[in-house]
Amino acid sequence: MKSGSRPPGEPFHYIKNEGGGFKMEQWLTFIQQIGFPIFVSFYLLHRLETKLEAIHNALVSLKVK
Repeated sequence: MKSGSRPPGEPFHYIKNEGGGFKMEQWLTFIQQIGFPIFVSFYLLHRLETKLEAIHNALVSLKVK
């Protein structure tokens, strides 16, 4: 079995490297397992989530002042 792959029937687990991000091998495995359109959706949702967190933090800091 290749590194980063999973046995059939087991749920996919997000495996982060030491720096907190994903390795290219893991991204490719992820794309192969779920398909490209779903991968793009996850990527865009992740980007949106980080922007929403930044907006939330800005609003909370305004509320505190």
